[in-house]
Amino acid sequence: MTGSKTSVVIPTYNGSRFIREAIESVLAQTLPPDEIIVVDDRSTDSTCEVVSAIAETSPIPLRLIRLEQNSGGPSKPTNVGVQAATGDIIAVLDQDDVFHPEKLARQVPVLANNPDYSLVFSWSQKLGANDCESATSSVARELEQDAIPRTGFLEIRQQVAIEAMLRYGTFVKGYPGFIFRREDFLAKGGADESLRIAGDLDLISWLAIHARVALVPFVCYSYREHESNACRRRAAMWIELARVWTSIFDRQPELRSQRKLVLNCTKSIAVIAWWFREGGCYSEALEAHLLLRKLGVARTALAVADAKVWLHRACTSVGLRKTVDNSFTGLPATAESLEVCSAL
Repeated sequence: MTGSKTSVVIPTYNGSRFIREAIESVLAQTLPPDEIIVVDDRSTDSTCEVVSAIAETSPIPLRLIRLEQNSGGPSKPTNVGVQAATGDIIAVLDQDDVFHPEKLARQVPVLANNPDYSLVFSWSQKLGANDCESATSSVARELEQDAIPRTGFLEIRQQVAIEAMLRYGTFVKGYPGFIFRREDFLAKGGADESLRIAGDLDLISWLAIHARVALVPFVCYSYREHESNACRRRAAMWIELARVWTSIFDRQPELRSQRKLVLNCTKSIAVIAWWFREGGCYSEALEAHLLLRKLGVARTALAVADAKVWLHRACTSVGLRKTVDNSFTGLPATAESLEVCSAL
């Protein structure tokens, strides 16, 4: 670990309710970082005042950076924070989550001592819970079964990690679940600022494709569920996830030869498109169709799907337009989506 420095970046917006607890979880690390950088996305509450007060007595250098205007999502603040960081290893903490005291002590040495790895991740749990979050546990069991034991961690084969991204959407729950190298982040071009919710998933997939992945199997952070969680904007979440899925095939074209992977991804996006159409989110439905085109769905099948979107729009008055934000909770298969898949 000689020469390695760690920076913790905390993007925040109107986080006065939670930001103190988040920062205190960093200050409580058994392996303290070299600096904490809080990037405020033009909060309108007392977030900056809270952070400034903590900085006055913080035993760890704590910087507050305020953006000139609100960006609408965590990707821009994350980019600004990582660019300003002096550490070569980066950990990102959401404003409403908390690190386990051994988060950095467990993860940082793996990355610092193994230059061939780009990503070290662990599990998470709901704040106040006593066991690992159930959805992650099912992925954990699958990944650990095929993992390669190393000294102090498990290696997840690249193909297994990428396939997990395509099947489950991710194998890590959010930025706080993993750490990465600053140089890799900058080589990618930073977080994709067009992705307001799934920027972490895009980064995870890029890192998994470009280098090796390490798993330290313990709960490294606790996440908080509340009404303001970005992931609760389900419609936006699903279309961004669909973009990440298709980008994986763009970044690793050889995956297109694995018909089962392509078919499963296509079916999921087709179902997303159907839900968007039924919920009155027509532009999102059409975007999903464009993503299906990139995956190889026939023009004729998509032309029919597009026509159904326009017909649905024409038959639905503006006053009756619905939203899928609250009802879009899963991806049930539909006969129509399966028809689209059969056109591959």
